[in-house]
Amino acid sequence: MVIGLAGFAFFSPKVQAATINPPIIEEVKKGVENTLAKPVITGTTDTGTQVSIYIDGTYAGSGMLTAHYGNVNKFFFQEPMALSQGIHSVMAVSKSNITGELSAQSGAVQFIVPSYQPAPTPTPTPVPYSAAAPGAPTLIRPSMNTVTANQKETITGFTQSGTSVLVYIDGVYNGKTKVIYHSSGTGAFYYKPFLKLSRGEHTVWVVAENIFGQTSHASNALNFKVDYPMPAPTLIRSVVNRSTTSAKPFITGVAKNNSLVSVFIDDNLNGQFQVVNHTSGTANFAYLPSASLSRNITHRIYTTATDYRGKESIRSNIIYYIYPKPAPKKEAVAPKKISGASKITGTLGTAQSSGSQTVTSNQATSTAQTSTSSQDKNLSDILNQGTNKISENVSTSSLWSTIQSKISLNVIIFLVFLIGVIGWIFWVNRELAKERKERETAINDSLREENPYEPRNINKTL
Repeated sequence: MVIGLAGFAFFSPKVQAATINPPIIEEVKKGVENTLAKPVITGTTDTGTQVSIYIDGTYAGSGMLTAHYGNVNKFFFQEPMALSQGIHSVMAVSKSNITGELSAQSGAVQFIVPSYQPAPTPTPTPVPYSAAAPGAPTLIRPSMNTVTANQKETITGFTQSGTSVLVYIDGVYNGKTKVIYHSSGTGAFYYKPFLKLSRGEHTVWVVAENIFGQTSHASNALNFKVDYPMPAPTLIRSVVNRSTTSAKPFITGVAKNNSLVSVFIDDNLNGQFQVVNHTSGTANFAYLPSASLSRNITHRIYTTATDYRGKESIRSNIIYYIYPKPAPKKEAVAPKKISGASKITGTLGTAQSSGSQTVTSNQATSTAQTSTSSQDKNLSDILNQGTNKISENVSTSSLWSTIQSKISLNVIIFLVFLIGVIGWIFWVNRELAKERKERETAINDSLREENPYEPRNINKTL
């Protein structure tokens, strides 16, 4: 007979209130010898916690975690010592595996051990490690001396079917997988740490646990290193020139020497290539997409780089490209023959210049064909040609209109300036004549005062 009485306890241990949720005791049922003298206590607790069981206010032991459901784990506990007849109370407290914080105590559950129960056993009866306990799992990855930049590196391996895997990183419990089932009797497991690991070296091992709470020995331990990520490539821009079309623009950029560059267009891997090293330590590249891009769509382009050890960079900067609609058709104009022009032939991915590095997705790696100086020159040529393709398609009439508008503006400016100069000259002459006249008048007045009856020739006097 079980009597559930929430919030009741004869006395409770002193526990520290915490932010984690208290466990829930769901059931107290008959255990060994089908009596309540050695009850089995089951319930739930938050993921990432351990459960301590208290019977009549005294610590009895830790609950074993079994199945995992969402954010909670099932637990069970079997009292190893027979309880005396009478009324008993059980409660539980959860403890965080990370911080060690304690939750508030659970609601207490009361139960009665009847008088006809056999006498209590004076010595504890531990749960034996039976032959049904699972074997230790096998860790596969991360392999020994793995170097990665991923701070949540996936941990993989094999375990016995019908078990879950408890993962320990640097000796600290990190989490567990769901129960793995496979018809062969052995299943693969995958686990990703729930928090980012620090940069540096780490050690990982795992333990298998069956649905009855029995655990295996620890697995083999593997060492791995979380390193700083490789420098990401830098994309410069998309270029359309004589060597390509608007449907397949060059994607240009720079990356660290010895990089395997992966190009992503609209979040899909479009191709990979090995850069041609440069003496400066930074190589440049020009990549051609593997297929024509769609029209009137803003394409999102970025890259990543991987070194020879498999360490990958973060994403590069993102550039955008729009393949526009074709321009309206105009009357055909006979092409003007230009002396010295060369015809370009070849398949996709062949560069015009012997020193340029042009890559397509059909190439697994890129071959260094010329010196790094010619490589720099040809990337510059690609970038310069890209800005001139649209201007080459401007019609002669448009060009002539532009020239006329510039000439008209210059003529207007010149005329305004000329009128201003002429006006200034007229104004200066006018002021000089006015000043001369005033001087003549002043002299005549002076002569008349000296001899008013003698006529004078002002011009001769002057």
